[in-house]
Formats: sequence, C-alpha cells, structure tokens
Amino acid sequence: MARILIIDDEHANAHALSLVLGCAGHQVSLANNGETALAKLDQVKPDLILTDYMMPRMNGAELAKSVRGSELHADVKILLMSGALEESLEEARPYYDAFLRKPFDIDVLFDQVHRLLDAH
Repeated sequence: MARILIIDDEHANAHALSLVLGCAGHQVSLANNGETALAKLDQVKPDLILTDYMMPRMNGAELAKSVRGSELHADVKILLMSGALEESLEEARPYYDAFLRKPFDIDVLFDQVHRLLDAH
C-alpha cells in the first residue's frame, strides 16, 4: 500500500481518482491546489504525487519544482496530468517523472502508478 497525494482543483476529478486508487489499496490524501499540497507534504509523506497542471495559485509545474527543491521530498515520484499536450509543458519536464494526458483510460493510470511506485 502506497501513500498517494492527489492535487486537482476539480473536486470531481480528485474524488474519482481517490476512489479508484483507494479501492486498489492505496492510502490517498487530497489537496485542491499546490499551496495546500506543499503544506500537507510533511504530514502525508507521499510515495507518489498525482497533480493536475492547470490550477489556481500554483500550477502543477510550480508544485513539482517546489517538491524537487525540498530536501525531505525531492525523491517523491510525480505524475503530472493535463489536457494539454506534453510538448506544450516543456518548462515542467525537469520536475516530473511521468505524464498522463487527460482524459485517460483507467488502465493507463494504473500502469503509470505501478511503474512509478515500483521504481520508488
């Protein structure tokens, strides 16, 4: 069982991901923006972060960059999700481990999550 932190400002998306991953046996925590997620890192101690790219206050790239700059959490795996093409998010590339284009198939999500957790 892994600890997964999901960050998405769309409540329905975050809730759906939480249900699916929770039913798969993972311990899931939610945040609705990057600032809230950063405040939860020490408490949650995630093995994996799933973050949307487009969010208010702090986007997924800014969040990932902050996590990578953290001494305690720099090694946490990060899956960036977006409806945009990955090529358009070039500034974020150095900070995340995998990318998932929305909308995505649930099996593709599980494949990415398991691959990242196995590499952890």
